[in-house]
Amino acid sequence: KFAVFADKLNIPTGLVLARGGVIVSQPPRFLFLKDTDGDDKADTREDILTGWGIGDTHAQAAQLHYGYDNLIYGTVGYSGYRGKVKGGGEARFGQGMYRLKSDGTELEFLHQFTNNTWGFGYNAAGDLFGGTANNAPSFYCGLPATIVPQGLKVMTAKKINLVDKAHAITPNYRQVDVLGGYTAAAGHMFIDSARVKPKAKEQVT
Repeated sequence: KFAVFADKLNIPTGLVLARGGVIVSQPPRFLFLKDTDGDDKADTREDILTGWGIGDTHAQAAQLHYGYDNLIYGTVGYSGYRGKVKGGGEARFGQGMYRLKSDGTELEFLHQFTNNTWGFGYNAAGDLFGGTANNAPSFYCGLPATIVPQGLKVMTAKKINLVDKAHAITPNYRQVDVLGGYTAAAGHMFIDSARVKPKAKEQVT
């Protein structure tokens, strides 16, 4: 059985569950959708944040994640953001990582990347990582731009991959714009093993 929760969306690029509903990134706006009467259809549809760039569809806001601090994290490419935030004031930024409150009342730009930003990930400790196109598939996100004094230029995200090569499964594969490298690194996945506490030895009586 299938139910259409919401339709008539315009190139949705990310989904994240929040406030008993779902936030959808579909530039130029983010929508909040919620089913309030239990029929599995969104009867609430609210614009929570408008101003996301639409100059190039593959450079739009995407990769929504729910953070450990109860804020929504995401990435945006060079289409960027320029608009008013519900909580007051305007925001303007380009490619990188951002976070916002689930009701759209606050928006913060966290990390500037070198080019079109796609990938996003975090490890068990909450450390943030991003990825971009064009030979920069992995960035470590350190101190956020929100704590940097105004006027001071610092690097808050640093490229950490040591190898730029992508190994195709066939020699007949040819990527024209970045031959032999990455142009669409779209995420990070961290795998770790939990320590297993050894069982206490049974006492023999």
